[in-house]
Amino acid sequence: PACLNGLSSMLERRYQRTGQVHDLERAIEGSREAVNTTTRDDPSHGGYLNNLGYQIERRYERTGRIGDLEHAIEVARQAVELKTGDSQAQAGRLMNLAKKLGSRFRGTSQIGDLEEAIEVARQALASLPQVHPDRPVYLTNLGSLLESRYGWSNQINDLTQGLELMRQAVDLTPRDHPYKANYLSNLANLLESRYQREGRSGDLDEALVAAKEALD
Repeated sequence: PACLNGLSSMLERRYQRTGQVHDLERAIEGSREAVNTTTRDDPSHGGYLNNLGYQIERRYERTGRIGDLEHAIEVARQAVELKTGDSQAQAGRLMNLAKKLGSRFRGTSQIGDLEEAIEVARQALASLPQVHPDRPVYLTNLGSLLESRYGWSNQINDLTQGLELMRQAVDLTPRDHPYKANYLSNLANLLESRYQREGRSGDLDEALVAAKEALD
């Protein structure tokens, strides 16, 4: 199973580089076999499930078939339910599930998916060590989900929370980090949204500063 999982991961990376769908199909087959040849109490089973769900989601992004997304969510739930003594690994599984639920919300507009995605993303952030290089990514993912709910419900608390999370992501990210510009852009967009809602001139000024810094 470990060899199958390693091979499927390499095939997936080649798919990301070349876009050759047969590599993705072979990756899914390998991951599925790795899952099927291990038991639930095998320490590696959850990781194999997590990889399989991720790869099926990649196929959904390629084909748009909702059945793939449904399957990816089901597999991601199984990975989360297995639990693990590794809080970092559990955080990753939780965030993967949250992202898939967010994707389904964007496709179906079922608010229950977004509500669950936000709750699961909060659990993921809480599971991640306070000092961790991926913390800005988790903060941004949760902030984006809250921004989506604000767009749905117009509740200012969601926008305020999203802003605070985006600020934390910016503050935790070094200036030369490749994602820094994206985080600054996200922050600028949320500040502009609050300016449009409440008319605070300070929000617009801060948004302009963030947007300019993102371009530097």
